[in-house]
Amino acid sequence: MVLPELCNTGYIYNSHEELSAMAEPVPDGPTTEEWIKAAKKFNAYIFAGITERDGVRMYNTMAVVGPEGFVGKYRKTHLWNEEKLFFEPGNLGFPVFELPFGKVGCRICYDGCFPHVTSIYAAQGVDIICDCTNWVVAGEVQTCEKPTCAYTAQALSVLYGVFTVCADRFGTERDCTFIGASCIIAPSGDFLAGPASHNEPGVLVAEINVTDAHNSRYWTPYNNMFTDRRTDLYDAYFGYDPKTGKRVE
Repeated sequence: MVLPELCNTGYIYNSHEELSAMAEPVPDGPTTEEWIKAAKKFNAYIFAGITERDGVRMYNTMAVVGPEGFVGKYRKTHLWNEEKLFFEPGNLGFPVFELPFGKVGCRICYDGCFPHVTSIYAAQGVDIICDCTNWVVAGEVQTCEKPTCAYTAQALSVLYGVFTVCADRFGTERDCTFIGASCIIAPSGDFLAGPASHNEPGVLVAEINVTDAHNSRYWTPYNNMFTDRRTDLYDAYFGYDPKTGKRVE
């Protein structure tokens, strides 16, 4: 089960006092504890966005819980717009959660605009990427009628051979309009469910076979999206030499 970014509080903060009042520790806060109860009750895994407090620092975080309890968390790496005024950039890297049904990676909204994130997860062998989002109207680039971020997620699924599950909200909050367009995407690029409405609530469900993620990386008998990488010219992640930290020329 995938829920939107900052789903228990709303997205727009007007002050640090407001932020502080809504923030919780993860996993020891009341919201995560309730999600754990739900995961146990329904024998499910839940990926959900939350405002996390860690000491005096605040993070835009995704909590991951399951029937066994707290599994882990991911902190948003790339902060969008005024998020930079309230949150610290994520510092947990790109953890992969090995769950009974496959390997899962996490993105939060704006992270999907940086292909390196999905590339790193794919290089670690993930089958599914769960994306808690708050996709918003952004000028003419993205509107309710043109959900560009959903199409970007579609392209990333194809390029890196992963299933992607994106959960967005819709409506307007403090003059910020969200586009909806939640979706479940196959490694082939097909929308298995969605994009959802920008003005009607809904739940998207899809049945998948995670082995399709591995098989999709073989485009032809002579083309594999991973073995064809020129890691003699760039490392498997960023195109930088991991030993020196410098860009490979």
